[in-house]
Amino acid sequence: MSKIEFHLLPEITIEACLRSICQLVEQNYLNNKSVFLHTDSESLAKQLDDLLWIFKDVSFLPHEIYKENSVSQAPILIGINLTAAPKMDILINLTTEMTKFHKQFTQILEIVPNDETLKANARQRYKYYKEHGEELLINHL
Repeated sequence: MSKIEFHLLPEITIEACLRSICQLVEQNYLNNKSVFLHTDSESLAKQLDDLLWIFKDVSFLPHEIYKENSVSQAPILIGINLTAAPKMDILINLTTEMTKFHKQFTQILEIVPNDETLKANARQRYKYYKEHGEELLINHL
């Protein structure tokens, strides 16, 4: 059973949402957790890749973009539209769909921007998780 957290973002702009995501990544990285960010967009992956390098003025978050079946030692990986993921502690789902590999993670963070269509998609994922007996938590960031 996984612990599922829905993080509701008050921001509307992509830049503000990306900063909130980087804060979640940093928080988990500092707690010695490995993080897999899954997106269905190459442009979003590139934006995250760029921001994770410069997120803090005095440090960066070690990461790389992950290609399916590749081998990486980075504690933070970004995957684009994958059907399988590496074994890591936390999944941050940045897609509008359920991932095919979500059950392998002990913790899943579902990111929900302040957009009605994206909220409706998140409600469907919430319903799925609830029907499957997952532990659910909602955080308003």
